Amino acid sequence: LTLAYKRTAGDDFLPLVFDTIPTDPAAGFSHVNVNTIDAGGYSLFDITDVRFYCTSSRTNRVMNFKTSNDFVRSLAFNGDQTGNAPSEWTTGFTALTGHDASLPGTTSNSNPTVPVPVPSLGLTELPFRDSVQNRFWAIGADAAQGGLRWECDDFFIGGDANTVHQVYVRMGTPVPQCLATCSDLAELDASVTQQGTDLDAVEATVTQQGNDLDAVEATVQQQGVDLAELSATVMQQGVVEVTSCAEVFEEVLSKLINTTQHAVEATVMQQGNDLDAVEATITQQGSYLGAINATVTQQGNDLGVVQQQAVDLAILESTVDQLNTTVLQQAGDLASLESTVDQLNTTVQALLDALDAYKSKSGGSGSKSTKKGWGRRHRRLMSRQ
Repeated sequence: LTLAYKRTAGDDFLPLVFDTIPTDPAAGFSHVNVNTIDAGGYSLFDITDVRFYCTSSRTNRVMNFKTSNDFVRSLAFNGDQTGNAPSEWTTGFTALTGHDASLPGTTSNSNPTVPVPVPSLGLTELPFRDSVQNRFWAIGADAAQGGLRWECDDFFIGGDANTVHQVYVRMGTPVPQCLATCSDLAELDASVTQQGTDLDAVEATVTQQGNDLDAVEATVQQQGVDLAELSATVMQQGVVEVTSCAEVFEEVLSKLINTTQHAVEATVMQQGNDLDAVEATITQQGSYLGAINATVTQQGNDLGVVQQQAVDLAILESTVDQLNTTVLQQAGDLASLESTVDQLNTTVQALLDALDAYKSKSGGSGSKSTKKGWGRRHRRLMSRQ
């Protein structure tokens, strides 16, 4: 028993007696918080249930219930209403013998009327109430009204009714400090059992993983054998590939030489044709000049005609000069072409030398026939020039 207040109608303005353990539930007039009992030797976890009981001659209803709610247990332990809410009262309670009050099931409001938490008022100053139906738990509450509110599932300011209020706490077996987080030893046993089951599952998993590891090692060994066989196959294919590479290189080089020779021959032939055309143009222009001279001689008696012809002759001479310049330019282009041919000859010779060197290293024969073929083409081209 931590709270017992028996009040008689008309006893107004009676101060509450805090920090005194009540000894008589029917006639007591005091209350305590559990944390002040036995010099604070109890902990919150020693409380397993809190019981509330009250009656009022005004309604004759009886409130009689218990709860193991964590907040209500904490309220009985230290009187602090911080964190109070209707849901702490409306669920999880058990109605006991004779209970016919609507509270705590209809609790709609739980805010304390005191501005700051006061431990001595935690269980007395309206900890739960139904503001819709005006039903309250109040013990000398509401200082603004002179502490005249003594209510049990009803509402009335004044002293016209007899009331009895009682609060009990059920203390369980003291829990060692190291297990203070476990409010129920059975819960701890269940946790240990579950952890044992989990450990068995872990061991089974480890065993399975060991079997899987053996299988992986066997697979790795098999893959090692396969890798060795694959390496041997790759090495064999590498030998074949080297031999094929030499043959392909020789074929490509031969085609490159032939293509270069054909290109040079075509260029030289084109330049020769252009030179022949220039020479024919010069010869034709010479014929024109001879004809003009004859015409001048023929018309020498006519001074006016001669003067006109002289002008034409000057124009023709200018044209001849331009043609001569063109011939010189063509001659320069031909010299440049000859230089290009010499460079190509040098390049082709270098390619042939490289091929001979490659074949000497790979054990192949030289390319004398290729060199001879190129020499004959070169001499033929030079004779044409």
